[in-house]
Amino acid sequence: MFVTWFFEGRIHTLLRPDAWMDRLLYAGIANIGIGLVGALVLLRWLLERGRLQWPRPRLWRGAGSRLTALAAAVGIGTGYFLLAGGAWPGTAELINAFAQVFVVSAAEVIVCWGLIGLSTTHVLSSLERPWAAVAAAAAASLAFGVYHFAHSPPFNSPSMVAFLTVVGLGTSLFFFATRDLLATIVFHNFPAVAGVTRALLDGSRTEALADLQPALLGTAALSLVLVLAGERLLPRQGR
Repeated sequence: MFVTWFFEGRIHTLLRPDAWMDRLLYAGIANIGIGLVGALVLLRWLLERGRLQWPRPRLWRGAGSRLTALAAAVGIGTGYFLLAGGAWPGTAELINAFAQVFVVSAAEVIVCWGLIGLSTTHVLSSLERPWAAVAAAAAASLAFGVYHFAHSPPFNSPSMVAFLTVVGLGTSLFFFATRDLLATIVFHNFPAVAGVTRALLDGSRTEALADLQPALLGTAALSLVLVLAGERLLPRQGR
């Protein structure tokens, strides 16, 4: 949270589409360095030592399972985007917005649901399974909401944090149903795109995203590669 506040919330990085250096520092240090690489290394360490166990249902059970989860993520996510009133400023702007927040969504899902959610499930494993899952979903969603106090306006207001905590429950439901990190990241990205495009349009700041931005696309592609590599390196015991 501190690193996010320092590189994003403190200087309103996400509300300045033209601030490419600040965006790269924020994406590279807070999200890729800590949220992706750091969190995946910690998750692997916990799984290897039996401190955590990856839930068995439907993770890495063939390409069909992953494709189904991804299709569900895109379909349900698009529905949410439209129902939530997400702005559609243009194809290039939408692709740039999706790429911009994908890096953040990947870090959020791995930290809040991969680490905090699974850790809560493990700690409460003595409880009946539904109650442990409910507690894990609540813990992950609350962590996701509170984390936004470190972000730019309007995402750092108490009312927005409360709203995002509720939105996080949807991500919790998707994650604990599919047990698929990548599909959950894709699903989670749609609400983020809806919020970011609305904020940019409200501030008339979409001009800088009118053309496809290699920096945004590159960091999103790097995040995707890291997620896929991280999944492959996670211990398969318990899957």
